[in-house]
Amino acid sequence: MTVVWIGAGNLATRIALAMRAAGITILQVYSHTEAHAAALAQLLDCAWTSEVSAVRPDADYYFFALKDTALPEVVAQLKSNEGTWVHTAGSMPMALFAGHAKHYGVCYPLQTFSKTRAVDVSKVPFFIEGSDAETEERLCQLAERLSTSVQRLSSEKRKSLHLAAVFTCNFVNHLYVLGGELLEKEGIDASGVFHLAFSGGSDSLSLLHALTEVINGSLDAVYVDHALRDRKLLDEEIALNRRNCERLNVPLRIHTLEDGEVEALCREKKITTEAAARELRYRHFDTLDGYVITAHNLDDQAESIFMRLLSGSTFQSLSGIRRVRGKYLRPLLSVSKGEIEEYARHYGLIWSQDHTNSELFCLRN
Repeated sequence: MTVVWIGAGNLATRIALAMRAAGITILQVYSHTEAHAAALAQLLDCAWTSEVSAVRPDADYYFFALKDTALPEVVAQLKSNEGTWVHTAGSMPMALFAGHAKHYGVCYPLQTFSKTRAVDVSKVPFFIEGSDAETEERLCQLAERLSTSVQRLSSEKRKSLHLAAVFTCNFVNHLYVLGGELLEKEGIDASGVFHLAFSGGSDSLSLLHALTEVINGSLDAVYVDHALRDRKLLDEEIALNRRNCERLNVPLRIHTLEDGEVEALCREKKITTEAAARELRYRHFDTLDGYVITAHNLDDQAESIFMRLLSGSTFQSLSGIRRVRGKYLRPLLSVSKGEIEEYARHYGLIWSQDHTNSELFCLRN
């Protein structure tokens, strides 16, 4: 099986490399920018060209990975041949190939790609459409060499799917911007030392995932074992947290409290278990050099203000959780719990669930 790639951007780079790893021969790369064509061809050890007229005519497949505005123009310029023409766009109809190629289709990967960040293509969903049953079957078989998730989808349904993905991706970018804006506004150097208060839940795991795109200094995740829950459940949670941190290439630091330490503080100060656990947790965070980032979100903010109203707090104290308090940073205060979980699902993140979080509450600041 042989392929020519028309385009040398992020998607072309990642999918072409996955094809090569799967034993598919890449014959040539085309891009109107010589440097881009040459760079990808070097990775694939194949020929390249910046002229549409010089695209070789003998490949089995021609994969088009171009901007939507450029795709019809390049399709019209390419000479017809016996190969199957395939585009990778979510919003463009398969019919744009009609009259230019005998066999054609769509192979749409539902994933945002980067040239500098590797993606496990085997876990990326691919959506396939073919000009006829035989072509569609061949495209499915090709995609199955790359991914474990391959489905057939019409142009109309693919367009709707793409629109939903764009909305999700825009929120993902928004999450990155929130982290960057907080650092910039407070004059915090992103190359400094940062610790994320990490429970392994959807909030802290999503924030850790986003921070890897924002922080270029030292970043680790700090998990506090309060020694309150069943040991087997805690060990399973810690094991999951280790795997998640390893996938993100972020060190996990575990601080374990002594058995009975939380209960002793409860008795000493006559406070709830949750309040005692929080105080001991922050005592540890206070000992850390650099900044401590927490994953408090919009739902936490609303809950905190509501509880302060119920407790008869003064007007001044109703401002809620602060985005910055000394060494503590909270970039997610404008993001809802539902939005965070949507982010986690978008990236296939598997988070742990501490049911005591929904049972216990104490005022935050």
